Amino acid sequence: MLTGKKKHKSDKDEIRYTSKEIIISLSTMPQLVRQLCGRGKKYDNLITEILKYNFYSGDSYRPDSKELQELLKISPATYKAQLEEIYLDFLELLHQDEIWEIKNIRCEIWVDVLDVVRIIPVRLPIVPRVGEKIEMKILEPVYGVGIFTVHEVSHELRENEQVILVFGKMHDFSWYERLLDDKAKYEGTYNHIEGLRREKNMKL
Repeated sequence: MLTGKKKHKSDKDEIRYTSKEIIISLSTMPQLVRQLCGRGKKYDNLITEILKYNFYSGDSYRPDSKELQELLKISPATYKAQLEEIYLDFLELLHQDEIWEIKNIRCEIWVDVLDVVRIIPVRLPIVPRVGEKIEMKILEPVYGVGIFTVHEVSHELRENEQVILVFGKMHDFSWYERLLDDKAKYEGTYNHIEGLRREKNMKL
């Protein structure tokens, strides 16, 4: 746990990211970073400039380090020192009890069919666990299959929400048996009992 100024020295030695990467990290939590302003530190102006832009998304204009240094009239060494101080002070801020409160939860289901990935944002009352099956009939016309096996569940914590990422792969089944079933249905010789048994096994 990061406590006290003595810990800062060792923490600084562990920082391996570039200035750009630190700014992107800070940009993911603008409301909490803004709480560092007004504490008598010299980096207030740098925080203000950083939070004017969305460095995290990368979809809009973002000034580079040189532009920020020229705008604030600070040297590269001062810029780097202030940026690292902001980051370390932010880590200290996170250790305060309940300073980071997340109230919104949503899921993203990532389905993988033959290396084609589709992301489906959704709100679920129950999150599927690894090894369980997800059935989404709506995807069958596109992929030819609507059953997916959950192989990984991860949680991404953002400033105002927890995003649960559910990764599903196409459930294993025999394309050969599917072709035989289609052929039998066309010829009128399809065994419905045997077909239901195979379909049930696919869902287990």
